Amino acid sequence: MTDHKNTYKRIECERCGAPLSKAKQRGKFICQYCGAVYYDRSYTKSEWEEFENVKPIPETVKQQPVIKPTPTRKTKSSKVTLWLILGIVAFLCLIGLVVNVFSGTKSLSLLTSESKVTKPDMLSALPEAEKAGVSVPYADWEITFSPEISVDGSKIGFMFTVKNWSDDSQILRYKPNNFVVYDDLGNSYQLVVGRCEPDLPFQDRQLTFDPYEEVEFQSRNSWCNRAYYLPEFFGIIPLNASKLYFHFKEFGVYQNITFIIDL
Repeated sequence: MTDHKNTYKRIECERCGAPLSKAKQRGKFICQYCGAVYYDRSYTKSEWEEFENVKPIPETVKQQPVIKPTPTRKTKSSKVTLWLILGIVAFLCLIGLVVNVFSGTKSLSLLTSESKVTKPDMLSALPEAEKAGVSVPYADWEITFSPEISVDGSKIGFMFTVKNWSDDSQILRYKPNNFVVYDDLGNSYQLVVGRCEPDLPFQDRQLTFDPYEEVEFQSRNSWCNRAYYLPEFFGIIPLNASKLYFHFKEFGVYQNITFIIDL
């Protein structure tokens, strides 16, 4: 007798959960595991008809749009690289500065050492005259008178250098009126006071020289405020004059010495 109570509800056995298989009659299903029988509404004693295998229509799967990742800006990496480059540049600059300072100090040391080594032999006595351009080292001083002169209208300018060869500082003192300028024809050239005070040529002037320091003395139109500025001298040099003489009556340790300038 056919049991119609146990109707088919799903393709799995409700007792054991095993899958159901078709029986020979339409609408009848049998559990292969526990033997339970199920029926659905299409049950009939007739056997199953062959049905075409119809493939289920697959659900349309919407393909998610492929979003190409936007290239991320390597801001952090770029900043790190930038700071690294700046750090390297700063480090190289620091090394260069240290090298330059060291080289400068070394050069200064070598220069000082060389200056000490090349110190000229000091004369035991001053000559009465010397040609311009030839140095005269004496008593840890050295003076070199320039053979070139400057002419501005009726004013004549001169230039010479003085160097202190002592390991200590030294003071050089002089008075401008102790300079005497004349030529080989017997003409003398007077000191030009200019805008300075009239008594300035008669006043003492002095300079302090550091060890191995060299100072240039040069004639200037306004020579009042600097001890290393020299006065100009007034006069027109005759065409037939062949020599000028610059005489120091007293200029520090240089006394009664004349420098000869060829014209």
